[in-house]
Amino acid sequence: GYAHWHKEMEISIIREGEGKSIVNNEISYVGAGDVVLVSKENIHYMKSDSNMSVDTIVFDMDLLSNPSYDYTQVNFFNPLFDKKMKMVTCIKHDQPKCQEIIAILDKIMAANDEKYFGYQLEVKGLFYQLFFILFNQNYISKIEEKSAKSIQKQVSIRNVLNYIIENYNKEITTEKLAKIAGYSEYHFIRFFK
Repeated sequence: GYAHWHKEMEISIIREGEGKSIVNNEISYVGAGDVVLVSKENIHYMKSDSNMSVDTIVFDMDLLSNPSYDYTQVNFFNPLFDKKMKMVTCIKHDQPKCQEIIAILDKIMAANDEKYFGYQLEVKGLFYQLFFILFNQNYISKIEEKSAKSIQKQVSIRNVLNYIIENYNKEITTEKLAKIAGYSEYHFIRFFK
């Protein structure tokens, strides 16, 4: 695949074969039974030399939002949405609870395919079970200061690339790109070198 990003979260189950998953320049070698997690707005793609078979779920994190700001919203989801927590990009097949995670994802896909009455309730409940495991097993954890700077760099790269994509047919100056990235022109040139 090609490098891209979107506002939804993406979770993939590697069913067969092997390859590489690249999320924000973090490379994971993946194979059958592994799960790849891509937080919203993370630049990502997969490469495979073999016949890799993958099932992917893409969903809007707003599905998990609770407007009442209850305990789970304030202590788990808001910090995740605000990028104060980080998620691992790959759970290997032999890591704790991986098989349980895959079972939940399979149920979500089956419910979404069948669309029986009330399936939305089941899907939402399954996503909460999934995120319980991710938090409980420390697959999602607090970000240390160094990682926070790394996330800001990813946002800067994304903003600059978006501007270039939308304005490729116009004159684009380093001064303008530096302003979009939130850097001085000098630091922008050093950073993007």
